[in-house]
Amino acid sequence: MAADLLGRQGWEIESVTGASHDEIVDDVARSEAKVVGLTAHGARSLDPLIRLILAIRATKPATYILVSGKFVTAAAAILELIGADGLAADVPTGLAELLYEAAQTR
Repeated sequence: MAADLLGRQGWEIESVTGASHDEIVDDVARSEAKVVGLTAHGARSLDPLIRLILAIRATKPATYILVSGKFVTAAAAILELIGADGLAADVPTGLAELLYEAAQTR
């Protein structure tokens, strides 16, 4: 849903599911993307999400990392502490966050 909405807004989207941690990090490292969006579905995803954010931040420090999903509200402090640049509990908030970031980098 989010990928479709962002695609209609003109964003170039690559949706990755079922990939391992290392595959995602390698994909981001090779990518020219300036923004990476990650989705958190619940408390069980927090540890892998933290590892992924830290690895992306170490690999491509300038990449803007947006984490979305209803769970981000409960984990906002830790996600910001470990390097998430933006948090969005829903698609409209995420889109607004991305549009704001895009305007700032022009």
